[in-house]
Amino acid sequence: MEFTGETVDGVLGKTGGSYYNTLRFPRNTFSLIDSLMIKFNNVVVQNITDYNVVQNILFDIVSNNQDADGRMNCSMLNNDPSVKVAGDYRYIGCGPISTTLVDGTTALDASDDICKDRANYYIKNWLGILQQGNVNIIDTSLVGTIQITIGFASAAVLAKSYPNATDETTYPSPDYTLSDIKFNMTKINMPSWWYEGMRTQLMNGTTYSLYFPHYNVFTGQSNPSKSQTTRFTIASDSLDYVLGTFIPSDYTDTTKLKTFGDSTNNKDKTIDAVISGGKGSSQNQSRYFRRNGDNLLSSQWTLGSEKLPQVPNTLTGCVQSVVEAFNLHQSADGGFYKGCTDIEMFSTFFFADILSLQHVGDTSGIMLVSGLDTRQLPIIVEWSTRDVGTTTYSTSSQYWTPFIIAAETRKCDISAGNSVSIN
Repeated sequence: MEFTGETVDGVLGKTGGSYYNTLRFPRNTFSLIDSLMIKFNNVVVQNITDYNVVQNILFDIVSNNQDADGRMNCSMLNNDPSVKVAGDYRYIGCGPISTTLVDGTTALDASDDICKDRANYYIKNWLGILQQGNVNIIDTSLVGTIQITIGFASAAVLAKSYPNATDETTYPSPDYTLSDIKFNMTKINMPSWWYEGMRTQLMNGTTYSLYFPHYNVFTGQSNPSKSQTTRFTIASDSLDYVLGTFIPSDYTDTTKLKTFGDSTNNKDKTIDAVISGGKGSSQNQSRYFRRNGDNLLSSQWTLGSEKLPQVPNTLTGCVQSVVEAFNLHQSADGGFYKGCTDIEMFSTFFFADILSLQHVGDTSGIMLVSGLDTRQLPIIVEWSTRDVGTTTYSTSSQYWTPFIIAAETRKCDISAGNSVSIN
């Protein structure tokens, strides 16, 4: 998916000020997608809500072992806003924009591309059947019309540039626009005998099956305390894992945008130094995608009547559970986003606890249906957490909402006559 994106004109920090305060797109272009629905022959094959939150969580766990350094150099993916430079001077994802570039000859206007983050962008990473299934070629003559419905997120996904110390922190009203949207896909033409053979097999009763990961989202009650239990019921042929975290209850509030996390002049820094060195409120990502585990004392999952693990996880146990579940070779260094520099950063911005129910290992691209089978007997899942209990909570405290991903392996069966069923 390719498009031209822009936010809104920058605003001078004060009358006669020398810096524009601006609004920036969030880290990762897929952060703009709020929902994704795929239909085969008018049958809903996949419908992922809170798509951008789910993908950010998963990306931040495994981004470092997916050639993240190489991809971060491609500003069209916006893998980190710090990849953009203004006149070879400042990484504009972090700081304000000077009205005059470093050479002293180029004056900027509030509507210039650099002041409204205007550029061409790509979305190349997709969740679910579009990219993560057991096959990457779909014979559309077998499934009928494929319909893809994308819902875009509100302007709350944006973030503010860090203000100049001498300027007032006035910012434009949050909004963004996407235009010239294009989709590109590869079409492969097979010999006629291949298509005839497939149709013959289906007419003889053979079923063509596609396996792919699906992500269910469940949320709990908003509460300033993390001492609570969230319950849900799920029926799945292969429940692969459950992942829990806490997100700001008002994360969609456009009046509460935060600034990017690095206030320093990054002229002479490398990309890695900028990413791993920020110490702000959002770590070069918007508040919309913050996941918080501060003050957490314990975390435990219960499936049916079985407590897993039997001894509740501490914060460090949560880290280890994530590492093991994603086969990161017992080292968080091999996976986590580089902005997650230590346990404190994990707790404040990247927290997650996960219970894996599937085979973990290198499957060489083979889709394994190895999770827990709850189709015949739907199971009640509970996520119980406790915090330290030393904080005096009030209505003015920060409220957090439990956010749970239940990942499963789904199967799409295709039969003669474009018949589609989901298991």
